[in-house]
Amino acid sequence: MARASDGAPWVWVGLGLLGASTVGALVLTAGKPQEPSPSPTPPPPKDVPERDVEALARMFASENPGGSDALLIEQAFTQLRQVKTSLHARITAGSGYGQQGDAASGGGVRPVSSDKMPSDRHIKLATEVLAGAHRPKWAGADNFFEPSQQDKAFAVAETARKKQAAGIALSEQEKRLIKYKHNADGIRQLRRADGFTLLGAIDGVEFWGRPQSNTRTASAPIAQGRSMKNTFLWPVEQKSITRIGDGVTLDRNGQGRPHQGVDIFVPAYTVVIAATDGQVRAVVDGRGSSEEGKRRAGLWCDVEYADYIVRYLHLGDCFVKKGDSLVAGITSIGMVAPPGQSGTGDVSHLHFEVRRRSKAGYGDPLNPLRLLPRRSVSNA
Repeated sequence: MARASDGAPWVWVGLGLLGASTVGALVLTAGKPQEPSPSPTPPPPKDVPERDVEALARMFASENPGGSDALLIEQAFTQLRQVKTSLHARITAGSGYGQQGDAASGGGVRPVSSDKMPSDRHIKLATEVLAGAHRPKWAGADNFFEPSQQDKAFAVAETARKKQAAGIALSEQEKRLIKYKHNADGIRQLRRADGFTLLGAIDGVEFWGRPQSNTRTASAPIAQGRSMKNTFLWPVEQKSITRIGDGVTLDRNGQGRPHQGVDIFVPAYTVVIAATDGQVRAVVDGRGSSEEGKRRAGLWCDVEYADYIVRYLHLGDCFVKKGDSLVAGITSIGMVAPPGQSGTGDVSHLHFEVRRRSKAGYGDPLNPLRLLPRRSVSNA
């Protein structure tokens, strides 16, 4: 995430923030060799809105145009994890393209820069990301900042404050940056105080996320035979849930087709977190299967926990594999798919299912809502 002023806790400085008037010393990409633009640029898949492709490509062009693919892909996923309605609305804050932090009429504060026109390379990479061709390095990274840029912005702000106190007119850049009150170390302290963890860096850009979204592999033994009471967690952050859909029923649609889990509606690309400890029993991709049941499930993951099998259906990507050990609330399992891209449903959701284990494999389904903690927000 990013905001124009670091007087508030959320401050993420992108290259586009410093503006076109920034001196060469402030532009880290100056002098970097530019990769040749690929041609031709493929059209976006029919299920990917062109406005989302453009928004993401503009972010690439404005935040770090000469950055590596690895950097741009990771930055893209920090925004995808924040999507509430569309990626275009997220990046532009509903007010059109412009500099980071601008708040135009009818919109809000733009979280990232998007005022520059993208190259063919940026459009191609944005298309590939939204088509699912790339995976993030850190499943839990939902914000980033560039320490060297933060330090330079802070230095400009310090000079601006001294000039303002002396009654000297400020430059446009100084007016934009005067509210920056923290250098890079100060931002790191704010992040840690807010419960975030540094996951790593790419090309000098640091990526941060909350511990429950980290991809840390569980090393603790699987809890076998532990009581089910109070051992389940919500598989997504509760604040991301828009509503709770159908629960366990023998006849959901009047045609005798049972529903064996509960539908948890969240935005596409929401990170799915292990609801229990356990070990991955299977990861199955039924999206191209000739079997209707597998196609309806899409991409899913089954986890063995005590005497139960916990199932996560309609994933767009899965970060674990068979045999991996999971820690409840820590291990990221994958991300929820956009509607229609992983099984059934016109709205993005996670089908969360708990089954008893039996000699035959999957036993009777349980109502997950009776196992999960009481929600802290309304189900409406």
